[in-house]
Amino acid sequence: MMMVNRAKTRSEVRRINSSLRISIFGVVITFFLSLSGCGGGGGGEGSAVGGDRFGIRVLHAGIEISPVEYQDPEEENIFRRARFLAPSVYRSFPEGPLTLTLSRANSAGSRFVSSITFPVEAESRHTVLLYGDNTEIGPRMVSLLDAPPELAEEESAIRFVNGIDRASSVLVSNEEIPFGRATDYNTVNAGELSFQVLRTADRQLLLAQTIPLEGGRAYSLLLGGEAEVFVGSHLYEDG
Repeated sequence: MMMVNRAKTRSEVRRINSSLRISIFGVVITFFLSLSGCGGGGGGEGSAVGGDRFGIRVLHAGIEISPVEYQDPEEENIFRRARFLAPSVYRSFPEGPLTLTLSRANSAGSRFVSSITFPVEAESRHTVLLYGDNTEIGPRMVSLLDAPPELAEEESAIRFVNGIDRASSVLVSNEEIPFGRATDYNTVNAGELSFQVLRTADRQLLLAQTIPLEGGRAYSLLLGGEAEVFVGSHLYEDG
């Protein structure tokens, strides 16, 4: 009886801890989404005002990862920030090999989070995706080349970027997207686009959403958060 009771107690503790974790995340996410302008079940559309025509932007998909910053390439004392599912714009960087280092926000570069090295070409656009967590796999980064196709006025292009933790891959319109990866750009009719995001392993529905797409424009739809805790999105214009 003692072993059974102890087993029940451990099970109840895990259940309570899980419920508390979800509740805490709910409060945190509500706060961050109110700051970034994203909706609760989906995401805000478009990107922040400003930025450069070409360059690099940082997209933050890690629900456990604190806001981060990186040094502006043109102004040594200025640090640009990235927050979970928040707007982001392109910042111009010099051509050649680039090592982009992310640090915890408000640390002036002193609290390292993650870094990545990749080549930058002239008049190119790159997305750097920050994903992962603070406990099991740690913060990770990957660079994506933003090179959408030519579009007619009645067409749009969209790709999906998977930053959902605890989902090794997801399905969107029957296309499998591994964790930390993105689809190719898909050309669709301009207007409203409805889609569902399923976890590949068990076909669990993680997100269902309808988004507006303007003709002649290309987009990235960032999927972020953690399965069974919170999954959200943000729509970014890619030029």
